[in-house]
Amino acid sequence: MYKQKHYLFILCTLVIFFITGISNAYAAVSNNILINQTQNIQVIPCGITIGVKINTNGIIVLGTGKIKTTNGEINPPENLKSGDLILKANGKILANKEELINCIETSSKINLQIKRNNKISDVNITPVKSNDGKNKIGVWVRDSTQGVGTMTYYNPATNKFGALGHGITDIDTQQLMSVKYGDILKTDVISIIKGECGNPGEILGDIRNDEKLGTIKLNNEYGIYGNIDLNKLNNIPSEKMQIQLKNNIHEGPATIRSNIENGTIKNYDAYIETVNRFTSDDSKGMTIRITDKNLLSKTNGIIQGMSGSPIIQDNKLIGAITHVFVHEPSKGYGIFIENMLKQETLI
Repeated sequence: MYKQKHYLFILCTLVIFFITGISNAYAAVSNNILINQTQNIQVIPCGITIGVKINTNGIIVLGTGKIKTTNGEINPPENLKSGDLILKANGKILANKEELINCIETSSKINLQIKRNNKISDVNITPVKSNDGKNKIGVWVRDSTQGVGTMTYYNPATNKFGALGHGITDIDTQQLMSVKYGDILKTDVISIIKGECGNPGEILGDIRNDEKLGTIKLNNEYGIYGNIDLNKLNNIPSEKMQIQLKNNIHEGPATIRSNIENGTIKNYDAYIETVNRFTSDDSKGMTIRITDKNLLSKTNGIIQGMSGSPIIQDNKLIGAITHVFVHEPSKGYGIFIENMLKQETLI
């Protein structure tokens, strides 16, 4: 599970979110080619804790609220909803939430271009002067997020990485966050909060915002993907490992890879309990149980921040951890590695 930490809100303005559409035909052809060639692909399973910082392609509307004025409370605009992504204000592309706020505070009328349910439209809004003397429109907004996760693999042939195994969604709207630009950052594990029944636990990490390791190009339901700087990622393992297709994955012993102990990358014993090759949710292709006594003593199993931890079976990379069972922290779900590798064709 990815641990999301960054939370920004402003009672001022916002609207629709945007999820980039992708050519289905191109993706299907590329995916078929990749599957046929997977047996020959070798990548480096990482298991490295990383900081993740994403700035969204537009300003996300988190919610709306009444505006307090000297004459009482004014209702927020009805044409903005939670999950909307505001792309432009008065014809100008918005770089960040501050530009949106400035436009609201200096305009008597605003035209917003928004995206909702993959459809772009324009809405007109009249700001209201609040009791603090500033123009507002009564919305909560966010333009970025930051958290901790795990890098799954590095592909030497493409200089690309895959991480998390599931997408980063906005903590309030639960929608995938569209990446305008993003970075992966060096992160030191400070401490571990063990998982308990009903509480998934978490990795507490010190994210080094000044130590960039790579660039995020894509965030979708299969994880985050981009390029890394090998000169700065000096703790990456050296050995390549062959990929295993889901048809050859089986129930039985496996290992996961993580560096949560003093930054040292280690393999920990686990067991694949079920393999669901036909699941409708690709992030839940496997059910995995942690059996390693040392890891269980430190974490009780899978905790937030471990999403993306590589899963290895028969000395082949088969996937990555994606979710924990909240009421049984020793167990969780995993995604097949072939589904992650397919995403490289999209960046």
